[in-house]
Amino acid sequence: LYGELRDVLLYIRLLRYMFITNNQLTGSIPPELGNLKALRFLNLSGNQHTGSIPPELGNLTALWELDLRQNQLTGSIPRTFLQIHRLSRLYLHDNAGVCVPLDNQFQAWLYSSRTYGGYHRCASH
Repeated sequence: LYGELRDVLLYIRLLRYMFITNNQLTGSIPPELGNLKALRFLNLSGNQHTGSIPPELGNLTALWELDLRQNQLTGSIPRTFLQIHRLSRLYLHDNAGVCVPLDNQFQAWLYSSRTYGGYHRCASH
């Protein structure tokens, strides 16, 4: 696969597993993925996604595993991720620069979700 992840996949409402790995997908991660409320596993690793992680992914409250490693993602992990209580694996390593907020609530969530590397703490303003 190559190009951008298109809307064709975004209307499959009952999809539970999405593994689109090691392709040449480009552009930002579509925020419409946040509409796939039944997703349990989302793996977009090994592509060329750029930009920040869309806050709409925080709507995936059934998500158990999120793998975004080996892309070109930047920016902070969205605060909406605090809504994903079932997340037990979060892979972020090998990106351009993903950071996590410094507050205690986010740090506790991060610890409980077993995040595997690839981030640094966001600079405070």
